[in-house]
Amino acid sequence: MTAARCGSSPKGRWPTRRPGLYREVLIAATRAFEENAFLDPEELDALSPDDALRRYLHQFLLPLVKRDRVSRFLRIFAWESVQPSEVFSAFIAHSPPRIFRLAERVVRRFLPQDASAETVTFAMLWLAQQPMFFVRDAERLAQPPFSLKFDEDALERLVDTLAGLSLRGLAGV
Repeated sequence: MTAARCGSSPKGRWPTRRPGLYREVLIAATRAFEENAFLDPEELDALSPDDALRRYLHQFLLPLVKRDRVSRFLRIFAWESVQPSEVFSAFIAHSPPRIFRLAERVVRRFLPQDASAETVTFAMLWLAQQPMFFVRDAERLAQPPFSLKFDEDALERLVDTLAGLSLRGLAGV
């Protein structure tokens, strides 16, 4: 079953009716993220901290303009961040999503080396949520009163804006 057919929002609570199948969708999503190597950790480490931040944001905002398999899976993860199903909660307890692991790599480059684990976790969760909001709520944000249009140019402007805000936020930690 594809992510599109199973629904990408918790509204229908599909995961509670078919937990075994939904767990398989989450496994397929994780596999797709790894196989498509949409953001390589070593490549990220080779970039300047500012460029790594921009690349991270751009990659996780791509579902705004792309309608491929990985983008559908990212939308599922974005919706699950609002009201996680039991299946999703159990799944991420054992397999933290790549978005969190990569966010940690990015924020560590801005934080002092002696930053506490708690500070790193706070910063990582904060950064990971920046693109999730826009991916999850893109349809609502396209309607009044916001009337945002998400195309390639808008994606670049959004990355620029979020990167600027994030750089100022991370500098203050």
